[in-house]
Amino acid sequence: MRRLLALLLVALPLACTGGAAGDDTDDEEVPPPGPSPSPSPSPTVTAEPSVPMGTAPPVGVTWHVGFTENVPRSRMQSLFASFVAANNAIWNVSEAQVRVARVKFYDAVAPGMQASQFFFGGVTADTSNIDILVFSPAAWDVPATGAVGVRPAEGRAGRLMAIPENVSTFILLHEGSHFLFRLSWNPGPLLVDEYQDGVQDIACVMEAEKTPHRWCSDGNHVGQTSQPHSCWRQILFDYPSLRHAGTDTAPSLPATPVAEYHDTP
Repeated sequence: MRRLLALLLVALPLACTGGAAGDDTDDEEVPPPGPSPSPSPSPTVTAEPSVPMGTAPPVGVTWHVGFTENVPRSRMQSLFASFVAANNAIWNVSEAQVRVARVKFYDAVAPGMQASQFFFGGVTADTSNIDILVFSPAAWDVPATGAVGVRPAEGRAGRLMAIPENVSTFILLHEGSHFLFRLSWNPGPLLVDEYQDGVQDIACVMEAEKTPHRWCSDGNHVGQTSQPHSCWRQILFDYPSLRHAGTDTAPSLPATPVAEYHDTP
């Protein structure tokens, strides 16, 4: 998927630009499943799609999600339920330090565009206000379950996620893990896929869909040609305000993201 550029990361193959927006804007919160979450201490919410360097946790990021087609709000709301579940998973693997605080939905970003045209066919879309580009299942005609790429000209912050509308919670967790941090290691500025040498470290979400979900650490990382060391080692190097106790879980659910809908008439 070289169209996305310099560094392209495709989600597990076996488990796996802004668009037109109308004047119709709503904020909506949907309660998460299960027990009520405990409030986070002094949370920081950023408009950025990735955790800003030097920010003290807990941190909530903002994701702009653009459907290629003009879709009814009900489809945005249906996809939002997947983001709520993914937010719970991100909160867990980050040990209650990172979450998605707000999800802004747009539609009619690139009507009629197929995923293959975007990735391989030289067809462009205006993603300047978008972090995540969503294709209908019929338009997702590429051999992948999701992708994240880094390129200054694409995405609101120089990185872009592409997913099918029927994306699973795990794929959102995997691709979101690519998206959350700005890293300084040689593989590139994101967490990278760990399955290039075959699935060895079965519980790291960057390698396989196994449970319990976690980002690998020095104590359980299996050597890979795709990266020099574990996910957590690099996260802590670039984000020293974070910590990793090794529990790989949160004591309670996070606050539910706020959903904002920009629904083209």
